[in-house]
Amino acid sequence: MIVVILVTFFIANLSKNSKKEKYIDLTLIVLLLIFFRLFFRCDLISIYTSYAVDVLVILNWIFITRSNKRLFTINDGIAKWLRFSIAIPIIVLNQFLIQGCFPDKTVVFDFVSPLKNGKYYVLQGGTPPLMNRAHYRNNKQDRYSLDIVRLNKKGLSKKKLFPKTVNDYNIYADSVFSPCNGKVVEVIQETECNYNLTKTKFYYDNKHLTNNIVIISTEDAKLILAHLKKGSIIVEKGQLIKQSDFIGLVSNAGAVEPHLHMQLIKDGLAEPFLINGKYLHNNSILRN
Repeated sequence: MIVVILVTFFIANLSKNSKKEKYIDLTLIVLLLIFFRLFFRCDLISIYTSYAVDVLVILNWIFITRSNKRLFTINDGIAKWLRFSIAIPIIVLNQFLIQGCFPDKTVVFDFVSPLKNGKYYVLQGGTPPLMNRAHYRNNKQDRYSLDIVRLNKKGLSKKKLFPKTVNDYNIYADSVFSPCNGKVVEVIQETECNYNLTKTKFYYDNKHLTNNIVIISTEDAKLILAHLKKGSIIVEKGQLIKQSDFIGLVSNAGAVEPHLHMQLIKDGLAEPFLINGKYLHNNSILRN
């Protein structure tokens, strides 16, 4: 975030000899803000802080262009070269990020939200690779998976700046409900949650096989809900389940940060899906 702010302030301070240059610089600043919003985890600094960054950066550009007061001036030739050097990578990266906000195949599955207690945030999701970096490692079955956390009134996913236990995360022990009608085909709940985070080594979901999961068969596909709390899962293998039936509680079993993992597989391949009629991606907000 700090780097993005500094770069946008730098762009705003480039010498301006024409309206064309001013609006080229404004376009670059907006592209940088889009990159920041789609790529970085805003829930760690508050999603509201990210809005404040947008306002601060745009106001800075307006002040500098209208008052003609700058912290420094740069030769016109160097300024043009810098604009070009910044514009190319940002345009390319934004193209991949914006593309990742949309499914790359037809979506036929639309689920209701499995979480119903407030405002939630997608920390990993969308179409790979930039939008869904961790799940891209297992592209065949994990391609469109979502990792979801809960936001508090301050727009943060955790209660403390440096969480030490799972209780420091808002989503821990949050209730999980079935997103669809179907049949429970697998239940695993043998893994204890990693309660004390200071003693836990970091690992990716796809590299760590122990987990607590419920798999629901629905419309010839299998929906996986993972990182559930041991002992909280009340459904059983073979049970018919209805949409919004209670399943269990969120934990960090098989992970470090507590979150709900959602994954859909059909014919052995990952399948995109909607939640409440929307295709969710990195930094999406889910309100219930």
